[in-house]
Amino acid sequence: MRAFPERWKVSAPEFIAETVSSRIWKVVREDGSPAIVKDLKPFDDVADDLRGEHFLAWRCGEGAVPVTGCSRSISSSMATMPRSRPR
Repeated sequence: MRAFPERWKVSAPEFIAETVSSRIWKVVREDGSPAIVKDLKPFDDVADDLRGEHFLAWRCGEGAVPVTGCSRSISSSMATMPRSRPR
């Protein structure tokens, strides 16, 4: 089972998908809400993937998923899954 940084306070990792550059996991945050972890694999153009993470962090959840954690030591980032909003 994959371990993520303890400061993220996530549990119950469920493998969802694998891409050329990463593995995607669904996790449960300490408050019970779901989140997604993108776990980067070592590959030649990891900087390209990190530009996407930087963009999402810059958006701060406006029109994109909010990045709620990242770890350079394991090349992973976590994003909170958006909840549907009442209209």
